[in-house]
Amino acid sequence: MLRHLYSIEKVAIPERELFIDAVTLPSRAVLLDVDGTILDLAPTPLEVVVPPDLTVALERLSKRVGGALAFVSGRPLAELDLFFAPLKLPAIAGHGAEVRLADGVVHRATTFLDPQLKAEIAGIAAHDLYHCGQISLLKRLAP
Repeated sequence: MLRHLYSIEKVAIPERELFIDAVTLPSRAVLLDVDGTILDLAPTPLEVVVPPDLTVALERLSKRVGGALAFVSGRPLAELDLFFAPLKLPAIAGHGAEVRLADGVVHRATTFLDPQLKAEIAGIAAHDLYHCGQISLLKRLAP
């Protein structure tokens, strides 16, 4: 659906048009997973590429659904903001440790990992350890 909205080609695909133009779309919320869904996976999290017209398409979609569009991501909120700037959509980030509401208010988890445990895990992971109040070990570079 999203690729159709910002596609350079103007070829109509009836199934997608029906979904996008559904009468009920404005009464629904659209939650978009980021990595591997609206963005292609990259060797490391910071190497993802946001297509230039994707942010414009997301902004259009957000208006179309009355602001009921949000990112869902394991990434920290700061990374989502960096990649999709200047757009700042509502988001559930850091595997739920950070939540930005439609009014821009951000709520963050107040329970954090024990620093010693975090250091031990970081030593094992070597790369790609997010610490937003949860443990996420990504194996992108592992054989």
